[in-house]
Amino acid sequence: MLSRATSQRFLSTGTRCCQSLRRQWPTYTIAPSTPPPQQLLRLALSNYLLQTLIGTSIFFGWGLGLGLVGSLHEWQTLLIALLIIYLQIKISAWWLSRYRYGPLEWAWRCGTYFKGIPFKVERSAGSGK
Repeated sequence: MLSRATSQRFLSTGTRCCQSLRRQWPTYTIAPSTPPPQQLLRLALSNYLLQTLIGTSIFFGWGLGLGLVGSLHEWQTLLIALLIIYLQIKISAWWLSRYRYGPLEWAWRCGTYFKGIPFKVERSAGSGK
């Protein structure tokens, strides 16, 4: 076990490192006009579960009946994974142009705060959309 003094030194060093990183990297707000990777991250839970469903149905065969596990080379698997990620980036951008949160992120927030949270993006009359 670590001594109390050693534990305090580790904690102090970790705190200083976090404070240093915080000063170096400012906080950014994420709006619908953000770059595609950040849009993908705004729907992280929904995209994670969607990716799991797509991947298991392609590779393990339930749903689509493909069962490609073991029959593809590594580069083919990587290509499929990159294609799925690309499609998720496009879908995330489309989704965030209409809604504030992903469907599962919205449900999570409503459950956390015990109240309904606005889901759709409010459009002003002059926006033309």
